[in-house]
Amino acid sequence: MSRSPEAPARAVLRRRILGLALPICAALVVGAAAQSVIAALLGHMGDDALYVRSVFIPVAFLVLALQEGLDISTQVGFARLRGAQDVARTRRTLGAFVRTGALVFAVTALVIAVTAPWLASLLDVPAEQRAQFVEFARWMAVASALTVPTTIAAAALRGWGRPGLSAILSVLAAVIQVGGVWLVGEVGGLGVMSVPLATAASAVIGTAAASILLLREGLARGPRPASPTGVTAGETGEPGPTSSGVDVRGLLLGIGVPVGLSYLLLTVTNFVTVWILSSSGSSVVAGYGAAATVQTVLIVPAIGLAAAVGVVMNQQWGMGDLGLLPRTLRVGTTIVVGVYVTTGLLAFLTAPLVARLMAADPRVVEETELYLRVVGPSLAGLGIVLFLLTLLEQLGHGPVAVALNVAYAAVSLGIGGILARQGGGPEALYLVIACSNAVGVLVVLPLTSHLVRRKAAEVPASPAGAEVEPTDVDRTIESGIDR
Repeated sequence: MSRSPEAPARAVLRRRILGLALPICAALVVGAAAQSVIAALLGHMGDDALYVRSVFIPVAFLVLALQEGLDISTQVGFARLRGAQDVARTRRTLGAFVRTGALVFAVTALVIAVTAPWLASLLDVPAEQRAQFVEFARWMAVASALTVPTTIAAAALRGWGRPGLSAILSVLAAVIQVGGVWLVGEVGGLGVMSVPLATAASAVIGTAAASILLLREGLARGPRPASPTGVTAGETGEPGPTSSGVDVRGLLLGIGVPVGLSYLLLTVTNFVTVWILSSSGSSVVAGYGAAATVQTVLIVPAIGLAAAVGVVMNQQWGMGDLGLLPRTLRVGTTIVVGVYVTTGLLAFLTAPLVARLMAADPRVVEETELYLRVVGPSLAGLGIVLFLLTLLEQLGHGPVAVALNVAYAAVSLGIGGILARQGGGPEALYLVIACSNAVGVLVVLPLTSHLVRRKAAEVPASPAGAEVEPTDVDRTIESGIDR
């Protein structure tokens, strides 16, 4: 049986996407697990430690939004440089991102330091914990600013096609933070102040490790000499034929800002959901919290796959092969559909077991199971939608993604909140959320396909019926992933 001439190209794309996605997803899971472990450690240090960190969460989400905006902007920029084989501009681009990120975080740290007492009043921090909260907020702001070089380095390595090296930095930071909180906070008795100290330590050590990895890859120095056996993509000092460098300011404003807004919107959505459910009692809120924790873990693959597909598509963009974007989207979407149809089915089937693992109180178990039974199957739609929206952000359509996120929140929480508050209870809200997840696919998938096809049409199309095989640069990038 003869194979379709398109099969080899699809196989190359599938291998490249999965090769990028696996270490990215692993790093995301480790990072999320580390924060859970830190929370558990603080919970054993006394109520004050966990309370102070918990009340700081709204500020932490602001910092996270800034970090993610900087991270994704850097990833996109370096993916395009890699596609263009433009190692000559990597050092300059790194410097521009670091300087801009350092300035933004320095200003943010200063604002948090000055407004910390006011934030304590706004968040109703009791008088006996207010001084500790103010001190914690100020030092956390400083520690977060120190993470800028590591954040940029990890994103640059990811965009350059080295997800394994990027994951090393992320896992290293997580291990140091957890170990530092345990050693200094619990064993040493420093308590909650061990968190900023461990964060700062991970930032300093991470920066040193990042410098070594960036130098190893030739991204933080001048051009490497050509190999005696041939020139490898990204190893020449001359820009590729399609390269004109990357506009750091344009990436930060066009990609970083919408990404940050999306993360802030998620925070607002979570608070509104809790407010809607609060009228149904503490067991319902606790059950939702447990189920939302499970859901957060389940959507990690969507974010990792979107990052992987985004890297591949931006590398194609950088090398001028925009005509390959629709095919890459189809391959990536096929993978995501397979992953999330399975995920939705498992969430539904395992709801009773997972609920019992997440809680001991029978009432909380019942509410957790209710959410997973009602919303669980629709995680198939949520995963696909989240993948597509994240990908739109990485292709420069951040405002579209933000608008769709706002519309989703308005519909699901608006209609669901009204029905829940008027007697439908939490099940009414969950049913509306499930329907929104399903309907979202019908809206976001065709829109994403249209925007990608429109971008691909900006270059001359291949002759009718002609198959576009992977270029030498394609194969070089694939073979160089996580070498």
